[in-house]
Amino acid sequence: SGKMSKTLDGKRAGLQNAGDLKAELEQIRAMERKKFDKMDTDVSGRYAETKVRGRLAEAEAKAKADKEKKEVPEEIKQKFQTWNRGVKQVQSSIARLEDNLYEMSK
Repeated sequence: SGKMSKTLDGKRAGLQNAGDLKAELEQIRAMERKKFDKMDTDVSGRYAETKVRGRLAEAEAKAKADKEKKEVPEEIKQKFQTWNRGVKQVQSSIARLEDNLYEMSK
């Protein structure tokens, strides 16, 4: 019936003072950080894209769909821009430009 010198997670067992405990925890943290830095990124998940599951994923998908619905296609924007300026005015300015180009080419 010998006493354990270490706990199951590798820390020293038994009564200790605060200074020793703090030093031991710092040492363990440093070792873990070192191991984690050496680990391959595929294993550690570093730089990996976040995976969203469950209700949150559904909410994100719905928000994306709503955003796509609200987005106005480029051709429609172009049409509205023409309408806003006035169809006749746009046509006359194009005709004037073409006429000027024709006159300059003489």
